[in-house]
Amino acid sequence: MYLDQSRTVIVVIRTDITDITLEQERQQQALREALIQAKQASRAKTQFLSRMSHELRTPMNTIIGMSEVAAHTLNDPKRAGACLDKVKMSAHLLLALINDILDMSRIESGKVLLKSEEFNFRSFLRGVNDIALELAEEKGVAYTCLQVGFLEETYGGDVLKLQQILLNLLSNAIKFTPQGGKV
Repeated sequence: MYLDQSRTVIVVIRTDITDITLEQERQQQALREALIQAKQASRAKTQFLSRMSHELRTPMNTIIGMSEVAAHTLNDPKRAGACLDKVKMSAHLLLALINDILDMSRIESGKVLLKSEEFNFRSFLRGVNDIALELAEEKGVAYTCLQVGFLEETYGGDVLKLQQILLNLLSNAIKFTPQGGKV
């Protein structure tokens, strides 16, 4: 720039902007990484909601179906009671799923907590099989549960998560098996 009015004296200033440029590049890289993470979180949320909508249908269908069966079998207290037991178990599963949805921040942060509690495995398996059998009968698919080898009376773990996983697998197997098929 000119230092005087007559424009005869020129001032030249030189500055090294290497550090500034490197800092700007570092900030831009951090922003790109944050954008990638935000997109991944958005995809994970979409996938989670898609899976949850599927997982919510299974216990809800069981609750509706078993409630209808119980209403039609009031003259058979044993059968109506069995239906109501399935409704109760499915309602607990449904509540657990809803709690997972409502606690989305915990899931997003990857801090899903697994419980460690003892549960009677035969009762657990009977409950899962009752629901799967009902789904299979509605679709016209044969359902059999084979127990091979020794089973402990009790196991430890997160019974609701295990139930959720098994019912999801079984309901998918039933859903994608053609009528007259076997699961």
